[in-house]
Amino acid sequence: MALAAAFVYEREAPRDLAAEVDHMRGRMERELAREAEGHIDIKLGHGGITDIEFIIQYLQIAYGARSPSIRRPDTLGALEALREAGHLAPEDASALDEAYRFLRLVENRLRIAHAQPLHTFPETPEGMEMLARRIGYRDDEEGSSRAKLLADYERQTQCVRAIYRKTLGEEHPK
Repeated sequence: MALAAAFVYEREAPRDLAAEVDHMRGRMERELAREAEGHIDIKLGHGGITDIEFIIQYLQIAYGARSPSIRRPDTLGALEALREAGHLAPEDASALDEAYRFLRLVENRLRIAHAQPLHTFPETPEGMEMLARRIGYRDDEEGSSRAKLLADYERQTQCVRAIYRKTLGEEHPK
């Protein structure tokens, strides 16, 4: 661990770190997530869990030499440490915390339902309805449980991607 910490934190972060991280993230999204209509990847897709992890790890590499308190392996603890150190705006840290908990809840309900690691939404309306109900959504006058789940997913992932773009910079498009 000491050797890894020395390698990561005791050198100045490369100037093109944001571009390199963004390039790597873009490749993962294109080659691994392969999202398309009806195929949504909670972990690797646009605004998913991996975006949150990349934001945190980028900030840890960029500021970890000066702020040892942010060198945390746990995602939620690292978010809080980044906020406390002033490297992440409180509203962004809060939004990422909420999104991370939501996305992990969805992923965990998928895992429980299929008794194996799974991080893509069901591709059938029936499967989506079952997942939405497992999470706690219900049909009512405001809409179907499936529609509510998808709306919340879209809201969360758009928010995550906006923070990702703000953190890693708009000048690094995919």
